[in-house]
Amino acid sequence: MLRPFFLFFTTVAVAIFSCETASAQWYDDYRSTAEYYDRLDQMLADHPDLTSPMVIGTSHEGREIRGIRITGNGPSSVDKKTVVIHGLIHAREWIAGMTTMYAADEMLDQYGSNSQVANVLDNTEFVVVPVVNPDGYEYSRNVDRFWRKNRRNNGNGTFGVDLNRNFGFNWGPGFGGSSGNTSSDIYRGPSAFSEPESQALRDLFLDDQQIVSHIDFHSFGQIIAGPWGYTLENPPLVEILDRQASLMSDAIRSVHGEVYIWGDDTNVLGIANGITNDWVYGDQGVFSYTLELRPESFNPGFDLPASQIIPTVEENLPGVLSLGEFTIQLAAGDFNFDDQWDCADVDELIDVIQTGSNRAEFDMNGDGAMDSQDLAVWLAQAGSRNLPSGASFLAGDANLDGSVDGSDFNVWNANKFSSGGGWCGGDFDGDGVTDGSDFNIWNQHKFTSADVAVVPEPGGAILLFTGCIATLGRKRR
Repeated sequence: MLRPFFLFFTTVAVAIFSCETASAQWYDDYRSTAEYYDRLDQMLADHPDLTSPMVIGTSHEGREIRGIRITGNGPSSVDKKTVVIHGLIHAREWIAGMTTMYAADEMLDQYGSNSQVANVLDNTEFVVVPVVNPDGYEYSRNVDRFWRKNRRNNGNGTFGVDLNRNFGFNWGPGFGGSSGNTSSDIYRGPSAFSEPESQALRDLFLDDQQIVSHIDFHSFGQIIAGPWGYTLENPPLVEILDRQASLMSDAIRSVHGEVYIWGDDTNVLGIANGITNDWVYGDQGVFSYTLELRPESFNPGFDLPASQIIPTVEENLPGVLSLGEFTIQLAAGDFNFDDQWDCADVDELIDVIQTGSNRAEFDMNGDGAMDSQDLAVWLAQAGSRNLPSGASFLAGDANLDGSVDGSDFNVWNANKFSSGGGWCGGDFDGDGVTDGSDFNIWNQHKFTSADVAVVPEPGGAILLFTGCIATLGRKRR
């Protein structure tokens, strides 16, 4: 169902960002692909310590699909994960590209003066691709203002594939919301990932297995939509998706008072298959949103006046930063996003160590595997948030109270020789079974307190388990 959220965002103060810090003149009108790329070059020249260039692919007509990678150079409290934002997959939705560029501009310009921006960039990497569909965009600018698709020659006198129906997750005629008619605005293409532009986005995700979150900017409707698009069924972890959508909505509303409703794609936008965020979430395990920008209605619809560029991009920057903060929280081990680091999180991590996952946040040390070393990093992250000393929780502390004592032995004893109990069931080495090796870990640390323990470096945290650590683990799928 439609789930509007009407409360202001009160848990985090969000500053109102204005174009005074970015180049205001650049945002007074819509820009060509060449102007976008010139602006990226200027960002690279102005901030060489925070940026690096990207070319993720080439369009049908040979145009580069360019982006920029942005990250801070201050100390990071977590292994940095990636946030991807992109725009103009649909050619006529001009405001989408401007919004991504403004987010990049402002994060770079305010890195040295805004603590929220600094925290986000120091603890994440942002990939920004403003123009995914440069051929279609230039055709929209110069020939047909309301052109939507790319510029594939379909060979029958028609042109174009809807790139946002071309992604390979539940793609095809068996699902609603796309068409096999080449004349249709929602023509899905001859096969999944048939288009160089959708292939470029796909490969961006396949090549960076540390991506945790994603926004695909569109217009119009003022909507934040999570998966699924192809079915009315709720996706896994819908509570997490909904909570973060509501936080982004709050952050956006705090700037100019505009309400962006939120929900899953089918409920707020309608059935559609082969869409970007279904593939990003369903195949890659990345928390993904379609964000429909101003205006709210068909008047003026896709043809948003240039006078609306600045207020639209201003209000969406806090939403982007909120997604960055969400990414940091997951990367720090709050896997269920409930603002607690507790048994539910560590037990979920142990389950992932056994079974694998395609969610990058479980690879807490960023080494490409999910194993007991990530368990040790989680203990350090959770201890830093829960214990007065900020020290790591110790191996053997089943109830996560900061001490290894008789109560933890009792937990181990009650679950000994059983499987699936998790950390809080006495499985301290993360091998899926509570057994003698776990007792040895408890015995090694018994009657000690984390208040006097040394907080381990992530690479050395595994030493807490000396002689007892399991080598079980899974590569990220």
